[in-house]
Amino acid sequence: MAVNYKVTVDNTSASKTFDLTSVDINPSAAPTSTPRQGGFTLRNRINFTNVSAANRKLATFTGGTAATSGNLLRVLQVPERVLIKDVQIFAVKGETVPGSVLVGTAGGFHASHLTTLAIGIGVEQRSKPESSSSYSAIAHLDMQLTAQDGMGAGAPFGEIALDKAGDSGVGCTFTAGQVEAVDTSMTEPNLARVVTEVAGTGSAIYHAAPQYFPMGGYVYLGCTNVNGGSASDASASKINSDYLTLTGTWEIQADCTYVPE
Repeated sequence: MAVNYKVTVDNTSASKTFDLTSVDINPSAAPTSTPRQGGFTLRNRINFTNVSAANRKLATFTGGTAATSGNLLRVLQVPERVLIKDVQIFAVKGETVPGSVLVGTAGGFHASHLTTLAIGIGVEQRSKPESSSSYSAIAHLDMQLTAQDGMGAGAPFGEIALDKAGDSGVGCTFTAGQVEAVDTSMTEPNLARVVTEVAGTGSAIYHAAPQYFPMGGYVYLGCTNVNGGSASDASASKINSDYLTLTGTWEIQADCTYVPE
């Protein structure tokens, strides 16, 4: 004779829950993942109005021939064992848009003097732990100077193109279409993010190359591709002692993953 069974689930207070994520119940249970292992964000916000003039200069020019001195502006400190996938720069609502400007005595320069000037998002990686008693920043903090994935040397996370205006303009401002202020004047919401991808030949667009920091380090901003013009050019003196400085409020974020010890 056939027998039909009826199972009733009793979800009363007398019922029990068996936690199979616990090693007490399941000896083979995997360790609980942390959000950091799954990904996290490094970020920094810089309002350059509140940064001294000396600490926001990227390059100083002499005679229009080339940048005679350039600075690195460290914008993110990277912990050990971190992989940065990419770095993004955003405008902040209600704040002055990220930008740059040439400051000095002349107010203009000849375009041939700075034909491919850009702001690169670069990398300094430690080759030895900073905690080591023998650590030396000079010897063990190395710049990533190779060109990667179509990006210029020293700019693995992208470049910000600058306007190379002629004698009639100041130049060294962001080129058109790089970023817009986040306010009622905005026409392209996507341009609340500073464009750092580099256009290649044809329709190709070069994107950031991920960088691993086994010993930690920094992400910095610095000038790339500084080309010299002719020192004999009559307009060469127009940017003598002028300098490139950053302006506005920058929200800088890096998309990261973490490698446990």
